Amino acid sequence: MILKLIKLLKIKFGILLLLPILFFVDAFAQTGGYLQIRGIVQKDDKALEGAKVVLSKNGAVAQSVISAANGTFIFKLDYNQKYNLAITKTGLISKTIEFDTKIPDDQVDVIIDFYGGKFKVDLFDDSEGKYESKLGGKPVAKISYNKTYEDFDYDAEYSKKIKDDLDAARKSDEADARAKEKARLDSVNKAWNDSLALKKQREAGLAGQRAAAEAAAKAKADSIAKVQADEKAKADALAKADAEKTRQEQLARKKSESDSIAKVQADEKAKADADAKEKALIAAREKSARDSAAKADAEQKRIALATKQKAEADSIAKVKEEARLKADAAAKERALAVAAEKAKQDSISKAQADAKARADADAKAQSIAAAKEKIRQDSITKAEAEKTRLAEFARKKAEEDSIAKVVADAKVKADAAAKAQAIAEAKEKARRDSLDQVEIERKRLVMIAKQKADADSTAKAEILAKNKADAEARAQVIAAEREKVRQDSIARVEEETKVRAKAEADVRAKLMADSTARAQIEESKRQEERKKIVNDSLVKAKQDSISFALAEKRALADSVSKAKTLAAIEAKKVALVDDKDYPEGLTEETKTEANKTIYRTVIKKKDSSVIFQKIVYGWGGVYYFKNTASISENTYTLEIKKAKDTLDKDKEIK
Repeated sequence: MILKLIKLLKIKFGILLLLPILFFVDAFAQTGGYLQIRGIVQKDDKALEGAKVVLSKNGAVAQSVISAANGTFIFKLDYNQKYNLAITKTGLISKTIEFDTKIPDDQVDVIIDFYGGKFKVDLFDDSEGKYESKLGGKPVAKISYNKTYEDFDYDAEYSKKIKDDLDAARKSDEADARAKEKARLDSVNKAWNDSLALKKQREAGLAGQRAAAEAAAKAKADSIAKVQADEKAKADALAKADAEKTRQEQLARKKSESDSIAKVQADEKAKADADAKEKALIAAREKSARDSAAKADAEQKRIALATKQKAEADSIAKVKEEARLKADAAAKERALAVAAEKAKQDSISKAQADAKARADADAKAQSIAAAKEKIRQDSITKAEAEKTRLAEFARKKAEEDSIAKVVADAKVKADAAAKAQAIAEAKEKARRDSLDQVEIERKRLVMIAKQKADADSTAKAEILAKNKADAEARAQVIAAEREKVRQDSIARVEEETKVRAKAEADVRAKLMADSTARAQIEESKRQEERKKIVNDSLVKAKQDSISFALAEKRALADSVSKAKTLAAIEAKKVALVDDKDYPEGLTEETKTEANKTIYRTVIKKKDSSVIFQKIVYGWGGVYYFKNTASISENTYTLEIKKAKDTLDKDKEIK
């Protein structure tokens, strides 16, 4: 009976000693760490909005988001899992990144922010999908835990091979595109040269026509002069006073015509000046509106960034505070464990003292003390030693009381461990709930900021559209007023010409009335013939002059348009520059040629390059390029400044 009791006590005591250890192991196995991915989707070094970012866990879709206006996305990855991150957008190459979050056991409570939130994924044009097909479904990068750095990092060799393959394919396609573009420009240039030859032929024909028209006009003028001379000789017989009066009237008429023409020209010039001022005012207003919109947009972005940074800082502070509370709880748990261990040791010491008092020999007491010390050092792995110690205690009835006390102490420790575990679980749940609330609040603030930005953008677009419509309406009113003034001036000139003609006819009729009937009839016939000849000559000369002026104007417009087209073609040919001729870093140069000056800025990095060019022609044309793309002066200034700033920042980071 006593032996059965001893065996039962051995089993129960061993189980009770293991229970606290199991509770502690389970409590410390609760982890709160994760790998945070804060990424930015880009295209041509600019944030890309609307890209689809899909996170798959062990082959199944875990989460899917759309990149924000600033290209950002955020995921939290559990440790010891395998993930795939796929980034796609229509017309661009799709990229997949593989994450293996396996991590050492002593790091599972750590929150790791991958690359400090500067994880960037660049997409580029691939509407035909030929670059994506070269990947063959392979990820562009493999990311896993690096024990040397104690952080997650890329498989550099794998990423370099994938990047080199894509770069080689892109460079080959770019070389083919440049060759095709050069062939196209050569073809256009040839067509332009052919058109120049045809233009010269047409100009030669027009010159011949002008010479013929001038000869005909001169012949008619000579004929008119002869007729006028004959008439003048006959008119001398009427009276010198009449001739003088006629001459004075002609002078007055010419002066009046000159004054009218000068007035029309002055009115048109004043109108043109007013139009120019109005256009300048409209341009200034539009620029002011654009500047105000840009300033408002920049302020909105600054506020959104400040709000985001504050939310992130608050979240980090809360996580740190929760980590501190967790550490305090762990310290308290360790203190409880130490106190329990001390109570156990006190109990064991008392039991040893009782056993030593009852022992028959010093050898038995030393054996019991050695067995007890061995059990204290390794209660789990030295179970047999514990059994021996219990057998020694069982020899005497007094040891049963000591074992009962040890069992009671173990139960107290187990209850304390269970309570500590419950507290830890409650704190962990509170921490996760707090993080969820922070994430919900952050998303709400981001949504509010985006809605406000969209509303501001819509309002700005409506203001610009209204300003543009007002400017077009004012321009139409100005054009209508200008046309009305011109028509009124033409009507006044025609009316004055009719009045003068009528006055001359009245004078001639009065003079002829004083002559004989025959002279009156002959004079009337001569006047009619002369008037017809003069009018026909004037009408023909006016028509010829108008036709010639229109032809000259059209030829000049065609010449200017074609000259600008040729200049743009030549400028684009000049912009085809190979970046292999330039070293890495910043290169600025100026080239002066016969009819143009080229200002070139080359910014070359290890894996990319950009060439800015400003081409100034001697005839006044100025063209701006980024690589082979034509851009505005304002875009040229902003882009080149941004590229230089980026290069300087990269140097500072290095």
